Amino acid sequence: MTMSRRPFLLFPMLLLLLGNAGAQPDANEIVRRHLDAIGGKARWQKVESLLLKGTNSVSTFTWVWKRPGMIRTEERDTAYSGKTLITAYDGKLGWISNPFRGPDYGVPRKMDAEELRAWQTGLLIRSDLLDMPAKGAELKLLGREKVGNKPAYKLSLKRPGHDEILLWIDAASYLLVQRARNAKMPWGGEKLFPVQLGDYRNVEGVMIAHSTGETRYVVQVNPAIDDVLFKPPQPLK
Repeated sequence: MTMSRRPFLLFPMLLLLLGNAGAQPDANEIVRRHLDAIGGKARWQKVESLLLKGTNSVSTFTWVWKRPGMIRTEERDTAYSGKTLITAYDGKLGWISNPFRGPDYGVPRKMDAEELRAWQTGLLIRSDLLDMPAKGAELKLLGREKVGNKPAYKLSLKRPGHDEILLWIDAASYLLVQRARNAKMPWGGEKLFPVQLGDYRNVEGVMIAHSTGETRYVVQVNPAIDDVLFKPPQPLK
């Protein structure tokens, strides 16, 4: 009698185990696993500055970040004009020098709120999930999609002072493998711009992508950076 009942007792347990094995983590669990995968939040809190230098077939990039939130980016056209677009935020105001729009635009000027918001939303220097505010952020799990040939969790993130971004977290490694945002087009409307990330390497205890699209980077963690780098070279108009 006892032997004949065992299969009936084991069958519900087997279903329970299979169900748990295929259970999808929620958005908060995905964030936790992602932060662990890139070195852990505690280790990232020891990162005081970052310097990324990138190259591709037509341009070079220099991106600098320093706590508590100072940023400077330089994008140089090496294929045609030799001009450099400089954008920076010193913790209080953002400014830009854009000679691509004409000689007058090469003079540094203050960015308006919309320009600053769009620029900061587009930055890929650190994981967006490291800077989740205690209040005001809206994080949603939109499901699973493939990036390349690998499954990834697709998240939507909205934060105060930033536009919405979409994040694809690899379902196995929990590294960020794609990021996208909507950008306004000069002729009107918006277009979604996805960027794939890869070639993750451990740099002083934190995992950092060394490629975005065709751009390859050299990364320094905690280089000495003077605050003057983020300030405009002259009074702004």
